[in-house]
Amino acid sequence: MKKPFYVTVRKKKDGRQRLCIVFNNPTTGERGKVVSASTLYKEYYKGQPEKLMEMPTGGHWSTKLINTLSLWALSTSYVSFDKPKGTDISFKEYATKFWTYDDSDYVLRKNSEKEGSIHRSYVKDMLCVLNKHILPRLPEGRLLSDIQPSDAERIKDAMLKEGISSSMINKAMSCIRLILEEAYRLGYIAEDKASRIINVQKKEKKRGILTTEETSKLLLWLNQNTKGYERYKYLTVRFAIETGCREGEIVALTPSCFSKMDNGNYSILIKTSMSERDGIKSTKNGESRYVTVSADLGNEMLEYASNNPLNKNDGYVFFSKEKPEKPLLKKKIREDAFYWGLYSIGIDEEERKARNIVFHSERHFSAVKLSQHGDKRQIKLSTGHKSDTVFNVYAGHQTEEDIVALDKAREKAFCDIL
Repeated sequence: MKKPFYVTVRKKKDGRQRLCIVFNNPTTGERGKVVSASTLYKEYYKGQPEKLMEMPTGGHWSTKLINTLSLWALSTSYVSFDKPKGTDISFKEYATKFWTYDDSDYVLRKNSEKEGSIHRSYVKDMLCVLNKHILPRLPEGRLLSDIQPSDAERIKDAMLKEGISSSMINKAMSCIRLILEEAYRLGYIAEDKASRIINVQKKEKKRGILTTEETSKLLLWLNQNTKGYERYKYLTVRFAIETGCREGEIVALTPSCFSKMDNGNYSILIKTSMSERDGIKSTKNGESRYVTVSADLGNEMLEYASNNPLNKNDGYVFFSKEKPEKPLLKKKIREDAFYWGLYSIGIDEEERKARNIVFHSERHFSAVKLSQHGDKRQIKLSTGHKSDTVFNVYAGHQTEEDIVALDKAREKAFCDIL
């Protein structure tokens, strides 16, 4: 009979190692649950902060401590050898329901915890990835409980050999990982397999941005060559440059978002975004924020919005000419405004693509310019960048002082362009 437990070392996603304890079923000898030593330690000493502060790190775990934690886990039934719920469920059946928006318990739970956290378009994309890239590469009838990290590796290798992009491969890995993560949480599988599914390293082409001179030339040309309804071409591009807002956030703007500041400039609440598939939804990170614009831009945007025949405070600033109750399509400001303007100042499609300049480049340009004149925390709050996890712990809210400081930074940043 196998020992009731043994120690192994696993690699984390970031390459670091973690000490884990593997528990064997005392009746069958089959391998059961795998638990990290740190997780067991935290459970064993729960409610004892002084002990939690003394938790060993790296390879400093003593055999005596490992034995104590493991025997406690077995004696208290922290480690259970009950038959998993999903022994007879096929992976296809479980995964298809998981990625069907109206049937998914996972989606329902996530959206109940935080409204709008998972959108219909995202679930539809994942279902497409499942059907196109994952299920065809698995044996028909494969059980959920039989899926292993090695299956994900085979799928990854096959996609790489077929020349499929890194971003699509990582989407497939995420698709499998989320399924197994939730299945483990709910007890459908007995082992945490999701943590061993690793993405491929992306080799993305560096995003190009316009120079200050090119940006100034672009705005000057658009300003001089747009009028009437077509004025949106100048206003949307300038707004993107001044604020760093995403295209979906720009077309979702309504006059009610605008508030005049003491100095005559405007603070604008960015609380929603527009998706052609999902309609109005929350911003990318799910949080509202404020940006500021100059008085002349804010006044002209509100004047433009007043031309909307359905304009009230909830009418769109940039409205569809054919259907004023709807916002302008994102591709209109991307292609008919930004790309058209670039072509008009001598940056043709070939050069634009070679330099990898897209509408989102203006968001990067704005962040770079603002960061040269403003506080990092204020700029990140304004642009909605949330990549620095530690930073977000203490910098999650904008104050009135932040908005005033941001406005001053914006004026300094774009004085050589506007």
